[in-house]
Amino acid sequence: MMKFLIVFIFSCVLFDACLAQNEIDSLNRIWSNERYEDSKRLEALNNLILDHYLNFKQDSALILSEIMLNYAQKKKNVKFQIEAQTLIGEIFFKKNESDKAINSYNKGLELAKTQKDSLTYAYKLFALGELFYNNNDYPNAFKVFQRSQNICKLAGYRIGESWSVGYLGLIYQSLGDWEEAEKHHLEHLKLSKQYDVKRGISGAMGNLGGTYENMGNTTKAIDYWKEGIKLAKELGLEAYASIGTSSLIRIYINEKQFSNAIKYLDEYKMVTKQFDSPYYPIRISMYQCQIEYGLGNYTDALRECENCYRLLQVDETTDKLTVFKNLYEVNKKLNNYAKALEFYEKYQILKESEKDDEAKTEIQRIVFNSQIVADSIVQAKEKQILNATYAEDLREKNREKNFLLVIGLLVLLLTAGLYHRLRFVRKSKAKLNIEKN
Repeated sequence: MMKFLIVFIFSCVLFDACLAQNEIDSLNRIWSNERYEDSKRLEALNNLILDHYLNFKQDSALILSEIMLNYAQKKKNVKFQIEAQTLIGEIFFKKNESDKAINSYNKGLELAKTQKDSLTYAYKLFALGELFYNNNDYPNAFKVFQRSQNICKLAGYRIGESWSVGYLGLIYQSLGDWEEAEKHHLEHLKLSKQYDVKRGISGAMGNLGGTYENMGNTTKAIDYWKEGIKLAKELGLEAYASIGTSSLIRIYINEKQFSNAIKYLDEYKMVTKQFDSPYYPIRISMYQCQIEYGLGNYTDALRECENCYRLLQVDETTDKLTVFKNLYEVNKKLNNYAKALEFYEKYQILKESEKDDEAKTEIQRIVFNSQIVADSIVQAKEKQILNATYAEDLREKNREKNFLLVIGLLVLLLTAGLYHRLRFVRKSKAKLNIEKN
């Protein structure tokens, strides 16, 4: 049976690899074939970079993106020049070369501006904001998402507007400003409901759940998490739903509501067994340890804690501080003082390093608040310019629309005149024929 299973798994992996290679070969053939249209060739190269190189072979992705940019410039294809500049920017971000990344992104944004395509510009601006946020550059992320929110609103890009507000809330959340985070997440929820963006509604509810948990309002946190989980399941977003379920388990353990914690842990096990990551077994073991400890089953708690510690050697993304604390407390209860001391020392060392992280966050918060004040006047001017530019674009589009309407009306009148003239000629001919006869 085990042999069959190994062969089956190996066959599945080999099959997936073959499929991926076939797709690479297919996209390469389209890109290399000059008989295809330029836009089709560029699209094939773009998909090749995105799907097969960007996350795994960044040096190759950079070379291909520069080839794509040069070809798009040669063929004066602005759309794929923008895509190439965006890809180059993203690759430089992944390579921790922020200055080059921002430079490339800005070139793409300037190209998008020349096209007077507010939607493309808003979309690329939003992507830049995400990259700043993922790299913990909160001041720049904040500025970009504020611009993104304004442009998305003017361009009618509803999803972009609501998610921009949501990211502003996440920035405040990362800096520990829970009141501002709450305000922005509530605005995100309101916009998502107004525009009927269900994924946005689910995301905003989850963010509010996390915010209220940190604010100490567990009742509201539980209510928002439950609503977010329910909607995420309806949308088929099982991975997101599992984040909410994990948060509920943590809250119920802290509140010593162990029957509820067990109920949601069973659900968490069922959902996460489909995900291939060591993160989930570590979480499950950690929660089981905490539940058994809370129920006074210290031997079972120790077994789960030790299992959690073993799994932690494979994946260190889990909260190590909590794991060390659990091992210290369980060993102490069981009079394993040597082990308790060992994990207490590990816990204290890690706690000290976390204090350094907290100090860095505090410094970042001060810098962030100072920059927000300094940028407020500039942002107000930018908003005025943006509104004026968009209003001019709108007037120009309206002029074009009115011109087309006038042309259309003239064509309609001319057609009607010709039609009536033709009928008159036919009637006259018929009358002449009658008189002639």
